Amino acid sequence: MDQLDKDSQSAIRKMSHERLVGYLIKADEDEETVQQMNRQQLMEAWAKVIFEGCDKAEAEATAGVGETELELQKKRLEFKMMKYQQ
Repeated sequence: MDQLDKDSQSAIRKMSHERLVGYLIKADEDEETVQQMNRQQLMEAWAKVIFEGCDKAEAEATAGVGETELELQKKRLEFKMMKYQQ
């Protein structure tokens, strides 16, 4: 997980156990093996999938509607700031 940037690491840490399991299964990991992993192993495995070049667009699509949670939070804050300035 250390190979990823801080934002990606933070996003992975915030993911639920179930979400990590689902993403790894969608990334063609063995379901039985994934089900037996603890949280730290799941985070490391997902980070490895992302780092090894799982097509970035595919990784983002797997992570939601095409935008990570952090990007959505940034947009919300920008919108609030714009409203406040007006």
